[in-house]
Amino acid sequence: MKKALYQFWIVMLLTSPVFLTDIFAQRKQVATGTVQRIKVHGKFLEQNLSGDSAERYVSVYLPASYKNNPAKRYPVVYFLHGYTDNDAKFYGFEKHWMTLPPILDSVFAKDAMHEMIVVTPNAYTTFQGSMYSNSATTGNWEDFIAEELVAYIDSHFRTLAKTESRGLCGHSMGGYGALRRMYFQLYIYLARVV
Repeated sequence: MKKALYQFWIVMLLTSPVFLTDIFAQRKQVATGTVQRIKVHGKFLEQNLSGDSAERYVSVYLPASYKNNPAKRYPVVYFLHGYTDNDAKFYGFEKHWMTLPPILDSVFAKDAMHEMIVVTPNAYTTFQGSMYSNSATTGNWEDFIAEELVAYIDSHFRTLAKTESRGLCGHSMGGYGALRRMYFQLYIYLARVV
């Protein structure tokens, strides 16, 4: 017993500088971006059979330099959330397992050259999700995002308003929506070539 206690104290003495350094070390301040939660009306979402509102919340992350650099324009990534989620959860307005803004802040603190605006529409519906597809039941979500939402964001924020400065990604249902859009665009492109 005495030997085990002795070993414990030796380990504590040898490792305590590591713990104390971590506790008392000054942490580098990370510039924080801002999040705006706005409402965007979607004509493509009107008169859906489920009766969901065409006024949709959209969370917009603006990088830290956005407010201090009024001449700079930014690329935009549209992040589509998953089934049963909504934009408020990913941006810290509601409790969730992951919050995007602190992650984006730390990434852009290390690589400010690649700062971007990140946009997430709330696609939570009566059925807990839209699948980001055009549907009489939930509304024409694919058209809303590709046409109305992109146009709204480009007209209200300092974006690089060109195709090569936009990205689309998603989680779960959102990943399906992003892939579906990509395949649809590829089909249209190939149909025009042929």
